[in-house]
Amino acid sequence: MIGATLGIKSYSDDFELDFEELNKCKGIFSLEVYVLQNSMPLQVKDGSNQLIKAEFNPFKISSPVPMKKGKINFEFKEFENLETSTSTKKAIVRIIYCE
Repeated sequence: MIGATLGIKSYSDDFELDFEELNKCKGIFSLEVYVLQNSMPLQVKDGSNQLIKAEFNPFKISSPVPMKKGKINFEFKEFENLETSTSTKKAIVRIIYCE
């Protein structure tokens, strides 16, 4: 049986998650990225260009087998056609990983 730990980190600027560089991480079971209310949307820079907004579900990745390698970049984006424009950048990342 592999033990799991929950890690939570907040970001206020563009960021990259590198699975190999996470402290004491031997693999990731689950990754969730939330954008807080009144924050600028966050774009997933993995080729899909998925947009994460506070009103929608978070970006999620999960696996029954720990993911050991990979990088995902996230970039805050301001779009003119959105109803509310803000300069606030705030995202929360929750990671369940094994040590």
